[in-house]
Amino acid sequence: MRRFAAAALAAHAVQPTALELLGYAENVTFRVDTVAGDRFLLRIHRTTGSPFHPVRTVTEVESEMAWLLSLRRDVGPCVPEPVPNHEGSFVTVAEVSGHGEPRICVLFRWVAGRFRNIGLTPSNLAAVGGLMARLHDQAAGFSPLHEFRRWRLCDVAPDESAHAIDTVLDECGPDDAALVATVLDRVRHAVLALDEAPDTFGMIHGDLHQHNYLFHQGQVSAIDFDDCGWGHFLYDIAVTLSEVSLRPDARALRDGFLEGYGRVRPLPAGLDEHLPAFLALRELRLTMWVLEQRDDPGFKYWETEVRDGLLYLRDLLRRIDRGA
Repeated sequence: MRRFAAAALAAHAVQPTALELLGYAENVTFRVDTVAGDRFLLRIHRTTGSPFHPVRTVTEVESEMAWLLSLRRDVGPCVPEPVPNHEGSFVTVAEVSGHGEPRICVLFRWVAGRFRNIGLTPSNLAAVGGLMARLHDQAAGFSPLHEFRRWRLCDVAPDESAHAIDTVLDECGPDDAALVATVLDRVRHAVLALDEAPDTFGMIHGDLHQHNYLFHQGQVSAIDFDDCGWGHFLYDIAVTLSEVSLRPDARALRDGFLEGYGRVRPLPAGLDEHLPAFLALRELRLTMWVLEQRDDPGFKYWETEVRDGLLYLRDLLRRIDRGA
């Protein structure tokens, strides 16, 4: 991956002095320090995927960069700034002889700040809620000018459903596969019940959890838009709330987030009714992700994580069916 990083950076007007590996679970990311004292983040895209976690195409990554540039223009420097290469493109396809297929790479200016997980407070979540509302405000009026392709985050296509049910059937058994089928049915019901008007549907981050928002000098920023796509704003909210839903102070954190969001724009319609279904969709995506990583040595506890995920899905299904 360092060879791919060198090939990608050679296409940019930067002179790196150090590369620090930050993540490698799927995409590979490096912190890049330069001779000029600047700092960047380099993302090298994965080349494997599944119906539930598809591989990105060049057009899809270019579309992510287009939305980020639009967000920076309309909302400000609270999202990453893509850096163009020598040819003026924000996407570089790097090749390294003898090291497999080419890799899609993108370079961003470094976003300053610290993550907060332990010690996260309702006021922190209020700031995150306000930021998400600003992103949704921009998305409500966002109209791509060129070829733009991102996937739909709330719809579960037939091939995705079949993949999820079959994978869980093979690894966990028929009862859990039936649970997944029922959850998918409830998600489809929620999606059909909601319209796709600009005040409820648009481009969303899709993965705004504690390691994708960070705080600096009283401001909050969002990073890692790799999962962004078209979806209901309510699903975006569900993703953030699901990541704190099992904490002892989950209710206070949820209230803080919703209060911060509501200060900027009205909460999406159907929140009380359909939030559990979108929480379930988020949990199912995470559970499927763990299942798909089960052969990775870094996921040696995958069976425990999958079991806990399925238990949480059963609890959410009970909430959906009783209208809670």
